[in-house]
Amino acid sequence: MPLADRFLTIRRDPHSEEVLARGGDPEAHSILQRAGFVAVVRLHETYHRAPTGLAEPLRRMRLPAPAAHASDHAAPGLRR
Repeated sequence: MPLADRFLTIRRDPHSEEVLARGGDPEAHSILQRAGFVAVVRLHETYHRAPTGLAEPLRRMRLPAPAAHASDHAAPGLRR
């Protein structure tokens, strides 16, 4: 299998706001389907999309707070 077939791209379509996955090998397709993605088979291409509602919780997720600086956790005598 060519190495190029192993690359998988997952992105949000800017027009439809759908989360789409394109490319990948059969193992990647299997993982996507087990994760809840739906296979879309067209005449000249096959890709996966996240089902409606699956991507919405991801949009609401918050990023973790930035890590504290190492000097904040140093012994009292070593703090700046």
